[in-house]
Amino acid sequence: MRVIAWMGVVLSLVLIFGACSGGETDAGPSASASQRGDGAPPEGTRPSAATLPPRDVVLEPAPASLHSSCAQAAAHLGFPVPCPSLVPAVAGVPATCTGSCIGTAGGDETLHQLFFYDVADFDGGESLGPVQHLAIEARRLVDAPPVACFGGAPSGGIDDGTVRLLLCPDRDELSDESAAMIRHGEGAHAGHALGYWDLGGVRYVVSVHGTSDSSRQLIETLIAAVDLVDPPD
Repeated sequence: MRVIAWMGVVLSLVLIFGACSGGETDAGPSASASQRGDGAPPEGTRPSAATLPPRDVVLEPAPASLHSSCAQAAAHLGFPVPCPSLVPAVAGVPATCTGSCIGTAGGDETLHQLFFYDVADFDGGESLGPVQHLAIEARRLVDAPPVACFGGAPSGGIDDGTVRLLLCPDRDELSDESAAMIRHGEGAHAGHALGYWDLGGVRYVVSVHGTSDSSRQLIETLIAAVDLVDPPD
């Protein structure tokens, strides 16, 4: 197993239906990479940004068990997964995957598996707002939604544009008709600031609830603390 160190955070979920605000409808065909019009960064680039987290967010060294879970996920999914070297704590305990780092999202034609790390109610983070929630995910581009979060508004980039930033609306800001179009599990990022990049046919996402400068700062810190763990040869 080869580990490529370059950037950070991962918990498990069985089915992603909208971790921050309500459920979502998962139905309809998956968009192909050629159909995307969201201004994704060039394929084959990798972020290298690094910054310190907000002062009220404490990140701990990731436990060894998390790396094992990441390796298992990479072997199962067949592509490199973003494994954190730094993680938030929940009640003083560094957050890791519960059981598996493999999630399932979508429904019918869009049903697929992905790498998913989701941490809610972590210690500190008052500067992020009333909700402390972050997520890191990776899925094949052919399974990714046309836009990394539904209705996301572009908000610049990180690392000379290698990572694109979106501000994702809360679920209650969407009409029922719009919410019904969320078909790939992207409702998990409702109300988040989100950074994403494409590499080797895989879309990588780091998102943090809230749209403050602290949310963006934490996204940059997590990206800088991720290691890509390859599947076995």
